[in-house]
Amino acid sequence: MYVEGRDKLQVEGWVGVVRKLRYKDFQLVTRPSALESEDGVGMEKKKEEKEKELDIGVAEVESVKEFGNHMEKRGVWNWWRKGMGYA
Repeated sequence: MYVEGRDKLQVEGWVGVVRKLRYKDFQLVTRPSALESEDGVGMEKKKEEKEKELDIGVAEVESVKEFGNHMEKRGVWNWWRKGMGYA
């Protein structure tokens, strides 16, 4: 699972709800933090440019590779790879 929010408190609240669901294999891979662009472009500008490309809401994917593609579109692919232990 991956979550974005307007601020750190919203994300931490969502993580708290998921923890209470007691998913069998739940692991918090990385702590909630402010999103930083990997390509040097400011996140606000990047969001405006890519707003139409990004899926908003809940979505299910069929594979880790497909999920990685979503992370790349969001500009957090390297962060995701590091958190998953791939890098």
